[in-house]
Amino acid sequence: MKVYKALLLLLMCLASPAFGDRYIVDMDGNYLDKDDWGACAMISAVMESQGRYCQFLAINNHVPETVSSWQLEMRSSALGGSSRFGPFRVVDYRVSADNGVGQLRAAMRESTSTNKLYISLNGPAEMIWRALNQGGGVPTATRQYVTVVGHSSDYNSNSGPHKLSQCTGIKTVQIQNGNINLNTQQNWSPWAWLKTSGDPDLQWVHARMKKSGRADVSDTCTVVYILTGNRTCDINYLKAMLLP
Repeated sequence: MKVYKALLLLLMCLASPAFGDRYIVDMDGNYLDKDDWGACAMISAVMESQGRYCQFLAINNHVPETVSSWQLEMRSSALGGSSRFGPFRVVDYRVSADNGVGQLRAAMRESTSTNKLYISLNGPAEMIWRALNQGGGVPTATRQYVTVVGHSSDYNSNSGPHKLSQCTGIKTVQIQNGNINLNTQQNWSPWAWLKTSGDPDLQWVHARMKKSGRADVSDTCTVVYILTGNRTCDINYLKAMLLP
């Protein structure tokens, strides 16, 4: 079974849009999106299951609105995921937006035809716009090697001071909305396997979902797509990735 799973995961990686390339996870969680507390934990577990890690995980990306207690919960999920499932860096926009945008800009500028950058966007696109257009910006010729992956086009396109449509020159991919398969509308029974797995790390993922009060890890779908090419991730797919 373990050999079969290892082969399956290898085949998924070979089908991945970002296999051999770099990716960044950009998340909200500090306003409107409590579900990101659980999704962030799940994303950390998914990355570890593939043995691949983001260049960095950027959190609390909603500006200007924010809730200080939500910021803390998002940090708990991100830093907890890094310590349990790492290694990956955590960048908090609410601690230093300029530093976060600067790191995002630098990652974009490194992009080439053989070193592409994929951004899992799970919230507003404001920080991406700033990286592209402020502080010297990103050269037009380089932008074509940056791809932003989202799953909730209305939110990404219409929330925040600047929209995704204003982030010119980059590529965008919209996959199936993760809420279809990964938001069980407060029905917790489909997620019981996390709690009963016997794995304290997966039990922690379940605890972070419970802390959010939402049986919803819908944003995980963007990272699953980047890592495996699967546009329609569901709970059974996550089980195959995470359980021995």
